[in-house]
Amino acid sequence: MESNVLLCSIEDMQYPVTIEDIHRVFSLCGFVCKISTFEKVAGFQVLVQYADTATASNAQQTLEGYNIFEGCCKLRISFSRHTDLNVRFNSDRSRDYTVGLPGGTDPKAFGSSAPGGKPEVPGNVMLVSVEDHFYQLTVQVMHHVFSAYGSVQKIALFEKKGGFQALVQMASIDDAQRCKQALDGHQVYEGCCRLRISFSQHTNLNVKRNSDTTWDYTNGALDGVPNTAATSNIPQGLPSTYITPDVFSSQTTKLPPDYMTSPEWGLYAALASSTALDPRCYFAPVGNGAAQTIESAAVAAGFAANTAPVLVT
Repeated sequence: MESNVLLCSIEDMQYPVTIEDIHRVFSLCGFVCKISTFEKVAGFQVLVQYADTATASNAQQTLEGYNIFEGCCKLRISFSRHTDLNVRFNSDRSRDYTVGLPGGTDPKAFGSSAPGGKPEVPGNVMLVSVEDHFYQLTVQVMHHVFSAYGSVQKIALFEKKGGFQALVQMASIDDAQRCKQALDGHQVYEGCCRLRISFSQHTNLNVKRNSDTTWDYTNGALDGVPNTAATSNIPQGLPSTYITPDVFSSQTTKLPPDYMTSPEWGLYAALASSTALDPRCYFAPVGNGAAQTIESAAVAAGFAANTAPVLVT
């Protein structure tokens, strides 16, 4: 029987899952009222309460089988018999987003810009915080990432409390909502620079000049020309599905001159080459049938078949 409260189990829990992770994921489907986490014999479990059954049902259908982290922490979701969770105080185990309770922190950290735990109000400006900031994020990289989902008007980068943040102004609220839905929780670079996005109370950023940290794409009178050529040839999609030219360029400068022909650097050779590379030059058989698989891949890529017999290992 359907209800407004979901019971969630997590399979293959290779990483710890926090209440913030749960809130981030389930907020994709609607305003989360309450969360309660607990340990059972079956493992780590979560109760998530929505305002109504329809929202909970949509979340169950949307998130069933969803991996909280890439390749692990898979959600298994069913309906609970509960209808209203009893959360007495906010902690790292339970949270009530509908009222102000002792133990709570800044509501902005949980995607709310209004007091009392009310849902944040969508706007055309987003506040972007970056976790695991191992690679530099330039104005141009941020523009490329967000312009995949709408028209970017202005960007401002800054450091706050030791963390990297950005304000990104879109042409419309719809563009900003699309960006937030698509990019929140995703990584700009594989394995790092994870975006945490909330709506800002700003509506129009005051960018006085174009620089390394600020840019106004609506005002052609400002100094400077954005260097978008480096990123214009990257296919659009979720940022973590590709290595941007900035990262590629910085990495290849550290490689030996023969990296294009050395099997050790085959990944970079593949990224730098405009044509297919012969896999027989970059892969060594390591298991049963591997040699035949490599040979087949080479032929499928358009290379001539090896005249010498392929040893089946």
